Amino acid sequence: MELGTSGRGPRLTLPAPFGLADMPALLDRAERLLQEGHDTPLECDVADMREPDLATVEALARIELTATRMGGGICLRGASVELLELLAFCGLPMELLVEAEGQAEEREEAGGVEEEGDPTDPVA
Repeated sequence: MELGTSGRGPRLTLPAPFGLADMPALLDRAERLLQEGHDTPLECDVADMREPDLATVEALARIELTATRMGGGICLRGASVELLELLAFCGLPMELLVEAEGQAEEREEAGGVEEEGDPTDPVA
């Protein structure tokens, strides 16, 4: 688990695989970063979370609760579509940190995402 600060603010990298046994150490590290007095949200790097599960959701919910109690917040870096869907399903919308990695045309669209059509538009 990486612990440190980036140019923008404090950053915490969640380990993969992650288990509930990792929770106390993760929360201690998150609290230490939040206590450093940064005015920016805690960046939670979740890019390595290939198969997110409810332990991942619980960890992020607890980190968010800790940050909120300390007057801050968190944002996610590198969140997969699967993690975002799981968080939304559990009712935990999180702020995302999106970095420009190329032109919009070059980025791959998330699988299973379809644009909703307007029923008044003619069929093409």
